[in-house]
Amino acid sequence: MAMLFWGAAGAKHFSRDLVDLIPAIKRAGERAALEKWGGRYYAFDGSQIRLCLVDGTVWIVEPDVRRFIAPPVTAREKRLMGVHHAIIPGTRQFGYSEHGLLRLLTVRLQRRGGERELKKFLFWLQSEAIPNVKRFPTSSCVSRSGCRRGIGQ
Repeated sequence: MAMLFWGAAGAKHFSRDLVDLIPAIKRAGERAALEKWGGRYYAFDGSQIRLCLVDGTVWIVEPDVRRFIAPPVTAREKRLMGVHHAIIPGTRQFGYSEHGLLRLLTVRLQRRGGERELKKFLFWLQSEAIPNVKRFPTSSCVSRSGCRRGIGQ
């Protein structure tokens, strides 16, 4: 009987703490996942996308945009992109230059028609992400001089 009384009293007393514990664990997990990039990423549709500004050119890390481009970019398309698909200067990651990725997405939309998610991604890149990286260079993965800063190996 005493266990029942103490259990009910403890549940009433600590219920608020237990309810607050779940969001706190979630926030800690998100913070730990994002520390790797030191806050130098952009979020689109719940996914992290790293944008790098190197010598005035915005580069988008290739693995971060794969989930938004369907079907996957072919080897032929990458060859046709030439210098717009390469290793991002100052990193070990492959990426697309701003011009190359925007051209690729535009061509795909013209050929295939209106894929809603691709249109949303293209609009987000043109209206929010790329202008912000150019306006606030410290928000990018790599600084203007090309030194490494917070991008995964």
